[in-house]
Amino acid sequence: MLDQINSCLDHLEEKNDLLHAQLQDLLESNRQARRDFQQQISQNGIGNSAQQEAEM
Repeated sequence: MLDQINSCLDHLEEKNDLLHAQLQDLLESNRQARRDFQQQISQNGIGNSAQQEAEM
């Protein structure tokens, strides 16, 4: 009986570790996407300001 419980706990721990790794990957992916998005906004903001000045 204890062996079965131990086996189940080991299995749950493995699943937990896998989920944790997947969540870490997702978090890093989201961070990178946010950095890319902010960089695009910055570049577009600078480009729009230069374009507006050129039109004046």
